[in-house]
Amino acid sequence: MSTSLADDGIRLRWQLVPNDAPGEIAVFSMYTGKRDSSNYPALADEMEDYVQSISGTTGGIINGYTVASMLFIDEFANPLISTDNWGAVYSRNVAAAVADGGGTLPYQCAWVLTRDTDDDELPRKRRKNRSYLGPLADNFLGSDGLMSTQAQTALLTKTQTFHTALQGVAVASSTPVAYGGLCNISYSGTGNVPVVPQITNTTQIRVGRVVDTQRRRRNALDEAYDLAPLTVPT
Repeated sequence: MSTSLADDGIRLRWQLVPNDAPGEIAVFSMYTGKRDSSNYPALADEMEDYVQSISGTTGGIINGYTVASMLFIDEFANPLISTDNWGAVYSRNVAAAVADGGGTLPYQCAWVLTRDTDDDELPRKRRKNRSYLGPLADNFLGSDGLMSTQAQTALLTKTQTFHTALQGVAVASSTPVAYGGLCNISYSGTGNVPVVPQITNTTQIRVGRVVDTQRRRRNALDEAYDLAPLTVPT
């Protein structure tokens, strides 16, 4: 089952400012079912608990961030439309998280949390959504260049806990109860309802061990080349 994203979905968005690079901003997001505005503070509490649980303060994968960091609850096609058709309807600052003593990976590096749905109404390639988590602490990298299996298991467990905690915040009366936890969206709609963006419940989460590169961030970096001539025999 899937329904209209505008009617039944909201976006949960974290905007973190790293302690060691206050000019940077790391942004990641997830989706859940719509709530009444009176429940936004409770929803934000769960968002903050989650990011704290995966941050440096508790030995998590995300390194420390400052009090300038924020979290947002966004509605799709809200009257205060942003450039991506999402508009913030609630926001607040996040308590700072102290770094765990390690360094931070380059900001174009992120760990991908994949959310799958078994809803076959969605086109196959739309049945998975990704969140690019960062800024990443470097002490979870092994000598093989991969994230540790301990960090992999911890992230899955903490995200499961977040999913369950979200279900404790009641969805709006017109929104399916199945959307209480994490959800998947398809901007392309479904085979039955093409074009109209849809939302459905997430049924599985996956985390690998390979650190991914966000091409948008990498492409924005200025490259400083050095040159060395090569001689050619004649």
